[in-house]
Order: sequence, then structure tokens, then C-alpha cells
Amino acid sequence: YSDAGRLGINQNRNYYVLDGKNAGYIEGSDPQTGDLIEKTPNIIKALNGEVGNEINLQNNFMDYAYPVISNSGVEYVIYIKDNKDEVAGIVENIFFIILQAIGWGIFISLILGYFLSRNITGPIVTLTKRAEKLARFEKPESYVSVKKSDDEIGILSDTFTFMSRELFKTLEQIEGEKTKMEAILVNLTDGVIAFDLDGRVIHINPAARRMLAIVNPDIIEFNPFFDDIGANINMGDIVYLEQNKTFERDILLNGYILKAFFAAFKSDNDKETGKIGGIVVAIQDVTKQQKLDNSRREFVA
Repeated sequence: YSDAGRLGINQNRNYYVLDGKNAGYIEGSDPQTGDLIEKTPNIIKALNGEVGNEINLQNNFMDYAYPVISNSGVEYVIYIKDNKDEVAGIVENIFFIILQAIGWGIFISLILGYFLSRNITGPIVTLTKRAEKLARFEKPESYVSVKKSDDEIGILSDTFTFMSRELFKTLEQIEGEKTKMEAILVNLTDGVIAFDLDGRVIHINPAARRMLAIVNPDIIEFNPFFDDIGANINMGDIVYLEQNKTFERDILLNGYILKAFFAAFKSDNDKETGKIGGIVVAIQDVTKQQKLDNSRREFVA
């Protein structure tokens, strides 16, 4: 046993040679603690001729007892005792390394999060604000890309910039057409009224207001209104029975002779399959023409 290195003997681990009869100390690597050795369960097993290799995690040491047996029984017990200080130090070092790894992981995550926020979250927030402005028909201050790069965010930015330009051009064209149409309807000598499927007025030009003496179009409903002025027409007949037909009615109101044309209009671009969006009414003042026709008939008569 002079070669203690093979047993890993150091300041934390010692070996002892004990008497196989009473476990008395004979020799060992630390004579000072030899007489203080207690009879542990492993030593008792070795005294009985068995290898003592049980491990009790609650003890502050680990031990191993090996019996040396002769014809007369157990002569010696080779006992090795480890005080766990080395194991505790290793565990402490491992725990410290784990804490360092966690700390570095958090630090690196914060740095990556910052750069990801600048390169991903920032451009997305800017694109969201631009989309909100576009939804409110506000022209963006500029149409430059939010991010100049070849990654997905850069492609999305370029696509949104192109879409913004084209969409705003389309909206401006639609607004221009709407303005033209309103100007035509306002200056049109014939009256035009549009009703939705609930019978409420959605558009009326000044000529229709004047001809029909309408002050507040918001309170008008299709069926009651035209019944009151003697048009004798029902909204359901136009919408549900003969959608593609134009209905013509003569109306005598406040000394004026009016000719009204009723027709359903589609709400979709597809005129064949589009749903009915409402009814449009075109009104012509034929008072002068009717009087002229009457004068001709009287002259001929």
C-alpha cells in the first residue's frame, strides 16, 4: 500500500489498515485520525467477510471497506474514507459555471433582442403606422423603403412602398371620378335619387330636391314617399320581380308634370352575377313639353 497514488490518496481521501477482529487501527495514510475511526456499516460488513460498499448520501463522508481473508478468517480490513470536500468543491464549481452560463446567456439574449428589435420590430412598427395613414387616406410624407436589405423585412418594405404608391394613385383616381360624378349630378337638369335596399336615400341631387320639394331627404322612405305623391310603385316589385326592367311613372306634383324612371342597380362590378345594391330614380320635368303638346293638339283640333 505504499503506492497511495493508485488509490487516489490525498488530503481528502485516506486509507487505513484495520485489525480484522476488532477494527483496530494498524497503519494508514493519516495516523492522527486512525484511532478515531468509527465502526461504520461498511466496516462491520468487512469484519463479517463482506465487501462494505454501501453509500449513505446523508453522511458527510464516503467509505469503502475490503476484507483480507485467510484460513483463520478476516485478518485485515482495508478501509478507504473520503470526506466529500473534493466532491462538494466540484459541485460548487459546476454550480458557479452554470450561473455564469446563465448570466452570459441573458446578456447575449438582451444584445440579440436589441438588434432584432432594431432590424425587425422597428421596421414593422413603421410599416404599421404607414398602413394606418393609408387607411385614413393620408398621403405619406415619403415613399422611401423602411429598410434597405435583401432579407424578408427589406422585401416586405419594398413591396409595401410599391403598393402604397399604386394604391394612393388608384384612390386619387377614384376620388377624382367621384368629384366629376358629383359635379355632373349637381349640375344635371334632371333629378336623380338613389335608394338602398332599406328604402333610405343614399344620394340626391339639387334638381330632384327642387322637383319633388324635398327638404330633409334623411326622413324619406321609398314606398311611403312615392305613395304620397301618387307614383303607384313598390320597391319589392323592382328588386325581387323584374330586376332588369325600367319602370316609368307620370307624376303630377305642385303643378309640375314629372316623368320618373325606376331601375335597380348592381352593387358588384359583375353585372351578371352582382347583387342588387338599391334603386336609382331619374326624374324629368316635362311640364313645358306637355303644355306644348297640348297646345299642338288644340291647334290641330
